[in-house]
Amino acid sequence: MSYRIAGEYVLNCNCMLICPCGVDGPPTSKDGPCRGAQVMHIAEGTKDGVDLANVDFGWLYELPGNVTSGNWTSAIVIDPSASDDQAKGVEGIIQGKDGCPCAAFAPHIATWKKTERAPVIFTAGDEPRGAIGSTSFVFHPLHGPDGGPTRIKNAMLGFAPEYDVGTGEGTIDTAGISFEPVYGEHAMFEFAS
Repeated sequence: MSYRIAGEYVLNCNCMLICPCGVDGPPTSKDGPCRGAQVMHIAEGTKDGVDLANVDFGWLYELPGNVTSGNWTSAIVIDPSASDDQAKGVEGIIQGKDGCPCAAFAPHIATWKKTERAPVIFTAGDEPRGAIGSTSFVFHPLHGPDGGPTRIKNAMLGFAPEYDVGTGEGTIDTAGISFEPVYGEHAMFEFAS
């Protein structure tokens, strides 16, 4: 199976600043597990000849410990505008069935909830936003001395080789995962096999 997808994502989780998942640290949320939600917008891409451009989807997860200790619960929510073939393609990529980089996370996910269909919206900008069904959240970047965003590069584990960090705001309650966001993250991504 060959694919390539490229686009942009926004993520919020309930860990205190800064989320330790990128360095395989234990969650720092007030109640134990890291609960996260991200909206990913595929700007361009294909999988086995199926065009995946302009597909938006949400990926939600709960990690009871650090990333590599496993026992994650994950869910995918795909916008209804995606065709069944597009949804199947996205599901295969994110569940790690089709190779890297998501395949690196796959052994740590104990439970995949059934993929759902609900409106998913990614809104770009200086403070990107995501919406999954009735859930919505925003990323507020932390700024460095030069006024630019604070950026993490070359993290051990991550959805992109470099990503901006900041705070999250909103209400997450979808696919059986609910939390109040604290941390936020935003990046451009490219996955391929």
